[in-house]
Amino acid sequence: MEFTRQHIADKAVLNEQLEAQRIVIEAMQQRLEQLESANEHLNSSNTSLRDMLATLQEANDSLQVQVIHLNEQYQERTQEYTAQVWQYNHVMVFLNTVRSVLEHLTNRDAAHAEEVREQFVRRYPSR
Repeated sequence: MEFTRQHIADKAVLNEQLEAQRIVIEAMQQRLEQLESANEHLNSSNTSLRDMLATLQEANDSLQVQVIHLNEQYQERTQEYTAQVWQYNHVMVFLNTVRSVLEHLTNRDAAHAEEVREQFVRRYPSR
């Protein structure tokens, strides 16, 4: 459960970073368009902004891949946990049934009840 909580927290942080970078990228794209229309002669200085924008987009793409990967891991872990819980519940139902049958068999004074108790004592592992 702790891994799942940590995974969800990590995913949330990555989503926040992804959104923040998306906003920064949009703002930078708008600013770049304004500068290009107003000042044609400043195109050479815009090259560095384009490089930075490309770098940010690459980082954004990388974060998106990480979010997808973390989401896949989360789904996989959730399925494993669900299967584990189902198996645990199945075992608990079986053990409760066995306990109930043993109690029923041994709560009487019949001959088979004594035999069941003796068999249980003989086969129960002692330390």
